[in-house]
Formats: sequence, structure tokens, C-alpha cells
Amino acid sequence: MTKREFLASAVGSSLALAQFSAESLRRNGSQARRARKAKTTKLFKSPPGFPNAVAVTSEGLWIAEQKL
Repeated sequence: MTKREFLASAVGSSLALAQFSAESLRRNGSQARRARKAKTTKLFKSPPGFPNAVAVTSEGLWIAEQKL
């Protein structure tokens, strides 16, 4: 897949999603804007602190920490 094909598919899917969202809002009115709870699952153990990102390198996994 070339860069041009990737960008074209991303733009196409964004436009389709925007159209679907607009139709959903029209059909459901304000009901489509209700807040939903998200369930999170811990996948990795990390040192105490505020882990923010994971990077994969040849040495292993690196955990980036968020500053206070």
C-alpha cells in the first residue's frame, strides 16, 4: 500500500464516519450525546508513578512517565 492509497482511504473513511454521525444525530436527536462509562483493563505492570506511553525497541519495552 502506498502513502497515497493510505491517505485516500483515511480521508474516505473519515467522510463516511462524519456522514454516519450526522445521520445518527438527526435520527436520534439529543439521545446520541449521552455519556457512556468506559471499562479499562490493565495490560502491563509498570513502576509506581504515572505511566503514559510504551515504546518497543530491540532492547525491550520502555515506559514513558508523565511529569507532575
